[in-house]
Order: sequence, then structure tokens, then C-alpha cells
Amino acid sequence: MRPTVLICLLLFVAPVRAERVYLVTSGSDSDLLMISAAVAASDHSGILIRETPIQRDGIRRFLKDFRAEKVVRIEANADPRPMWNSLFPRIDRVIIASKKDRPLAIQAAILAGLERVPLWLADESSPESKKIGEKIIASVPEVTLLRNADHVAQRILDHFAKNGPIESVIVVNPSDERHATLAPWLAHHFQAPVLFAPDGDVNRLFRSLPKVLNGVESVIILGDAKSIATEQRPNPLEGKDLAIEMEPLTPIGNDPFSYSIGRLFDTDPAGVLLTIARQRLIAISQPPRALIASNPGSSLDLLEMCSRHSARELRDRGFDTTELFRDDLTAEILRDRMPHQDLLIWEGHHNTLIRDWEFSSWDEPMKPSLVVLQSCLTLADEKVRPLFRRGAVAVVSTSSRTYSASGGAFTLAYLDAMLYDGCTNGEALRQAKNFLIAYGKLKDQRFAMGSKLNGANRRCAWSFALWGDPTLKLPLPDVTDTAPSAVRWSMESDSVIKVTIPQTDGELVRVGKYRASIRPNMRLAGLLQSDNDDRKPVPMVFGEIALPNAPEHGEPTLKTKLPSRNWTTLWDARRKVIYILAIPRSDDESIRFRVSWN
Repeated sequence: MRPTVLICLLLFVAPVRAERVYLVTSGSDSDLLMISAAVAASDHSGILIRETPIQRDGIRRFLKDFRAEKVVRIEANADPRPMWNSLFPRIDRVIIASKKDRPLAIQAAILAGLERVPLWLADESSPESKKIGEKIIASVPEVTLLRNADHVAQRILDHFAKNGPIESVIVVNPSDERHATLAPWLAHHFQAPVLFAPDGDVNRLFRSLPKVLNGVESVIILGDAKSIATEQRPNPLEGKDLAIEMEPLTPIGNDPFSYSIGRLFDTDPAGVLLTIARQRLIAISQPPRALIASNPGSSLDLLEMCSRHSARELRDRGFDTTELFRDDLTAEILRDRMPHQDLLIWEGHHNTLIRDWEFSSWDEPMKPSLVVLQSCLTLADEKVRPLFRRGAVAVVSTSSRTYSASGGAFTLAYLDAMLYDGCTNGEALRQAKNFLIAYGKLKDQRFAMGSKLNGANRRCAWSFALWGDPTLKLPLPDVTDTAPSAVRWSMESDSVIKVTIPQTDGELVRVGKYRASIRPNMRLAGLLQSDNDDRKPVPMVFGEIALPNAPEHGEPTLKTKLPSRNWTTLWDARRKVIYILAIPRSDDESIRFRVSWN
């Protein structure tokens, strides 16, 4: 049976906002490029939304909750000067580029926003456009005429590089008519350059990145799988599927995930702008409320074991947590309580949620939400898009089949990365994926490549994807002084990594034949040990440790007193980060790893 795990972080709205909302009510794609450039140039704290019939209800709810200082309605006009005059106190310079050169028009709009000047996109074949252009040129002291998209892109890179390392990039196919016109506003929102993938091949694009982008952390893919292609790879586990679908930049074998990746797109592109705007509403309540809804039908004991530990982690970190398991959970209860929670976790069978409970037809508005559907075959537009219409800001899921043990392990690792390491949405996804890769590698070491279903971990890691903003960092509740001590990773010196393990046992959790007692910020997966009639998931520790002083082209070698079958590592040479997965001995209060370099 295949489980579904739904995590939905719903957060209360702030009562007052000082920013302005710019609502574009009409216009072509070229008009949107000029409008977004002008708004970015004139008001760097403003919000841009495009009104369409599909988004109208969502926009109305957003404006009611956001309570902006002012809503400025913008209607496109053949002559942009009235709009410019309403946005700029004076206009000393205008940037002009050709409307028909789409890559140039997009990059010109980004540059105009950065340099805080209006943009005019000229249509050389239109007499009316020519007349307007002549009037614009005659009315301003300075005109900058742009002719080459590559030269403009380099100017943009130089601008961002002056302000420090470039941490995020946006990738778009310039021929994508639905999404490419959103790139200038997203470049402003993320303060990130835009890279073009004309053939939709991100892997090829990243093989020849300029050096100034070597330190990129987050990759925002703007577009659906038709414009920016997903990757197909042979299934590492025998089963119904011959191939696994995954996002670009997925590593091979046991190599770690290096980038924090998210995909923004919508059948109605205006939905992307509304989704980004909703992020301004995120403000956590104190204490936040969490609902754990898991394992209806009572057939997924090991998954429920992970789910109960996820609930405990949330309680420890300050969430007011309610748990509904097995027969206490029904579709009516979940549907009634879902819109009122700050955090909702659903764990159960895909068919229960999607087919039997008709989850995709639910239409009650939600607060700004992070949704994780941990299930086979769930990352599909018809299942996910309704969540964005209701108010979600991001969805994590998979379009491939997954098993309950690897899925439950993923969810716990994903939560712990946010709760204890303060990771962004995309960073938590990357860390959870790397936990699964390391776990599969550790099983190879322990069982000499003979572990049962070992490909399930790699398949799970490869196939999870994020539809949403990978840079979004959800606010966490205040943690009291009485919160139990958690596993902590630190650098004891330049060459010694230390993991500290609290000695107070966690609460004992029993689910069917499984029982476990783990300490906060430990990990669980499908590795078990038997004790009479009980089966005990083995507690593990997992850490992501930066080694910024690593020599160029160097690879770390670790030494520790732990037996070699009890630990493994992944090394991300690009980011200079090492991941360590270890099984502590029962009396270990700390473990040290001494680092040397090849």
C-alpha cells in the first residue's frame, strides 16, 4: 500500500501592512514587462498582482487580509507616460529596447527595475509605437538604448555581484509565453538574476555557469515541465515504474543534492504573483496550533511510528499539537479542522485522501500554507493546483511511488531540518533528501549491498520536488527554557566535528509491534533491531556541517571511535559542506569526528 503524507503549515496574518499593492487589471505581456519594471523601479517594497477571472476570489481574500496602505489599480495604455508620472516624482532617463526581441525585453525590464528608471518596449513595425517613442525621447534628458540581451544579462550579473555573493537564480525558458513575462518581477522579489534555458535543459545550462554564480544556493525554476524539462532516470527499485521523474540537477548515485530547488508555475500565470504575494501574510501565532492526522485504517504502523515522533518534535519546539490517529480520523474531521490550524500533517494512503475522501475537490480557503504530500503519484496538477487556489504558498510531493518507511523518514527529517537548523523550505527539502541518500549508503555498508529494498531510499530522495519558493523561511514559535535538550552539531575546533547527544530518553512510542524512544533531533528510518516480540527502529543522528576552510579540490577524511559500520558521510565539494549520518552507541554522550584532507 502506498501512503500519503500531507504537511500544511498555516499561519496567521499580520493585522496591519504599510506596503502598497499594485493591481494590474489589463494589458498584454509586453505591458506587464513595462509595468513590473516601473513598479520595481519606483517602489521596492510594493506588491504586484495581476487580476484574472481565475484569481479574482483569491485576490479579494488577500486584499482583505493584507490591509495594504493603498491599492493602486493599473490599466495598460498605449502611451506609458501617464503611468510613469503616477509612479515617479520625476523622470530623467528611460531605457528603450525592442519589443520583438523577447530575451532582450525580459532582461531590459530587469535592468530598468535595478537602475530605477522606466522601460519603453518599442514595436518598430507599429507607426503608433514609433510616434510614442519619439515623444518619450523628446521628453527626457537621457535615453539608454539596449540592443543585445547577453550584454544586458552581464550588466545585471555585475550589479548583483557588487552586493555580495549571489545566492539565488531564476531559470526560465524565454519562449515560454505564459511565465517568462513574470521573470522581471520575480528577479526584483528574489533579488536574483535570470538565466535563460532556451531548450529547457537546466543541467546543460549549469555545466557552463559563470564563476560569479559558483556559490548559488537556491534555484527558482519558473515554468512547468513543458518549458523547463524534468529528468527521467531508471527506477533504482524493481516495481511498476521503469523510470523515475525528478527535477533538474538531481545527483547521480550517492552524490549529495547541492542546490535548494523550487518550481513556480500556474496554468494561469497570474497565480504565481498571488502565491508570492501571500508570503507577506505569514506571521506565526503564539503558540501555533498543529494537527497531526495519521494512518486512518490502521495499516501503516511503521509510518505511524515516524508520525508520532514528528508530533513529539513539534510539541518540543513550542507547537500546540493535537493528534488524530487511526479510527479517530475521518474526512469530515480533517476537512473541518484543516483551515483553522497553523500546522497540519496528514499521513495515510494516497487513495484514502485523493479517491475516497475527494481531497482535491475541497474548496475552503486556507491560510498561507506549506503542504507536503508524501505519496506515490501525487505531484500532479489536478491534485495540487486546488491547494494553491485555496491559499497554499508551496507544495512538496512526488510523482513516483514511495514506501511508507522511507516516506515517514523523509517527513521527520524534513521537519527536523526546519525546527532545529532553521532551514528554508528548499534547504529542508535538500537536507531530507541527503539524509535518505546517506541512509541508503549506510545500509550498503552494513549489509554488503544486500539490504532489502535499498533502492527505495534513493528513489524517494530523487523523486521529491517542491512547487513553490525554495527561499521561503517559515517563522518558528518561541521555544521555552523547559524544552528538552536536543542533539546538536558543532565545530569543536577547525578539525574536530562534535555531536552532542542528550542523555534523557524521549517518551516511549508503541505502534503495533514497533517501539522506539528517541531524543529530540534524532532520525528514524526502516533500520530495525528485534527485541523479543518487539521491533525497534534504530535511532540515528544526522548533521549538515559547513567546512568553509576546505582546500580547493580537497576531500575530507574523518576518523572517529565509532565502528565503521555505524557511520557514513556525503561531501558536497561545491558548497564545502559535509553530511554525517551515525548510529550512536547507547552510552554515547558525544561523538567526535576528526577531519583531515586528501
